[in-house]
Amino acid sequence: MKGKNKKINEKSKKQKIKKFLFVLFIFLLIYLIGVLFYVYVEDFSLVDAIYFVAVTISTVGYGDIIPKTNIGRLFTAIYSLVSLFILFYLINSLLKLLK
Repeated sequence: MKGKNKKINEKSKKQKIKKFLFVLFIFLLIYLIGVLFYVYVEDFSLVDAIYFVAVTISTVGYGDIIPKTNIGRLFTAIYSLVSLFILFYLINSLLKLLK
């Protein structure tokens, strides 16, 4: 019986690792999409875009850099909600993995 339970636990652990890596990939993809959007649409420098995405996702919102176009503002409103949800999901899957 112990051998069977060990196999189930190992399989469960592998599934949790796969889920975490998938969510991490999605998070990094969303981060990259944000950076590219701000570089090409809002004409931010690469460093400013990376910084702005980090500040937006973390909900700090210093206000030192802001989108200037209406499409940039609309994108930011939607982007902040989606990216925050994915960040929470990533943290949740990491905590489940560490259990």
